[in-house]
Amino acid sequence: MRVQDLDAAAAWMGAYASWEAKWAGFLKQRIYAKKGIERPSWAKPNQQWWLPTSGYAESRASTGS
Repeated sequence: MRVQDLDAAAAWMGAYASWEAKWAGFLKQRIYAKKGIERPSWAKPNQQWWLPTSGYAESRASTGS
């Protein structure tokens, strides 16, 4: 995407700010490593947290973890 003028830049920034406000809660979601919680296969052994993936988050929600 190319912004051609200041009006287009202002419109883009406004749209981005709206998107960021809409998704702020989702963007802050983290799953923290705890004993007894299965790590995804792609998580590093010393990784403190990771972003939820749909299957992993759903399996945690169904078990109440």
